[in-house]
Amino acid sequence: PSPTATPAPTIGHPLRLVGGTSEYEGRVEILHDGQWGTVCDDSWDLDDANVVCQQLFGVGALEAKDDAFFGEGSDPIWMDNVQCSGDEDALWQCPFNGWGDENCFHWKDAGVICDQSPAPTATPAPTADRSLRLVGGGTEREGRVEIFHEGQWGTVCDDEWDIADANVVCQELFGVDAIEAKWRAFFGEGSDPIWMGDVECVGDETELRQCPFRGWGESNCLHWEDAGVICEAGACLGQTACKPDGSPCAADEFCNFDDGSSGFC
Repeated sequence: PSPTATPAPTIGHPLRLVGGTSEYEGRVEILHDGQWGTVCDDSWDLDDANVVCQQLFGVGALEAKDDAFFGEGSDPIWMDNVQCSGDEDALWQCPFNGWGDENCFHWKDAGVICDQSPAPTATPAPTADRSLRLVGGGTEREGRVEIFHEGQWGTVCDDEWDIADANVVCQELFGVDAIEAKWRAFFGEGSDPIWMGDVECVGDETELRQCPFRGWGESNCLHWEDAGVICEAGACLGQTACKPDGSPCAADEFCNFDDGSSGFC
């Protein structure tokens, strides 16, 4: 069938890039129905890649990659025949066949290389060697904690993991507090490396890497002990939000709210 525009979902469809040498490049994966899946490279071009890079980092794309340039993913293949015009705010807003409606193979998984220029927002662009992401949750505000170090994503051991540590993660990612700290691979087991163990945040650190821990890659953990978090929904819900220049605020941007507070949308 010919691609049709997809209605906006209730909680959105977070994106991630996998298999690149920095967080600005990789195989495109999208979260749908609580599961990460890939995008087929049929009709994949620079307009589609631009939407991905704008959604993730607020920058343009340098290249659209095809033929599993960043390695093959695993089922499901969520999107096929994506045909963005280039001005959509999120990839799921682009015309495509429909969720899981595809005739593709993983050797055709789509990828992108994004421009690493800083995003024009009030928050600094994330660095390529240190960043956080949440994986395996039902929404973008919950999941297994993974940190980017030395060009590779890895997990965090749940030894000493508590609400103070979870608060630092949620504040770093979304500017909100944590509802719960999760243990024992609640959101599924990750893969090596396990970058951090015995994390003991005070709770007022601005980034997880600032908290005391054993040292990069020094842990006595297994992946059934991968740590996770559940973060608050955040102040954007039900409030008017805008960027410091007065323009509308999009997801994951630093915004001013109508109650006088500010934070990540």
